[in-house]
Amino acid sequence: MKKWMVLPGILLLAGMLAAQTNLALPAGTPLMVKLETTLATFSNKIGDPFQARVTQAVTLNGKTVIPVGATVEGRVTKVSEPRRISGKPTIGILAEA
Repeated sequence: MKKWMVLPGILLLAGMLAAQTNLALPAGTPLMVKLETTLATFSNKIGDPFQARVTQAVTLNGKTVIPVGATVEGRVTKVSEPRRISGKPTIGILAEA
């Protein structure tokens, strides 16, 4: 099942896309994306690629900097699958240029 989420690791991509349009987004600008690649702690490994699409346009001063549908690609940077009783599973991701 694909989820809607804000991916903090994607913030780097927001800055890179803004640089291509000669606009600078403030640090910490969130991106709403929908994963197109299923990620799971039990099956993904560090280095696995992922892909997502932007679901809400990012605007700056009334101008669209990152349009809806823009593709976000990156790699898994961390996978933690703790035991069921304690801890929370975690997957770290980072967008690539």
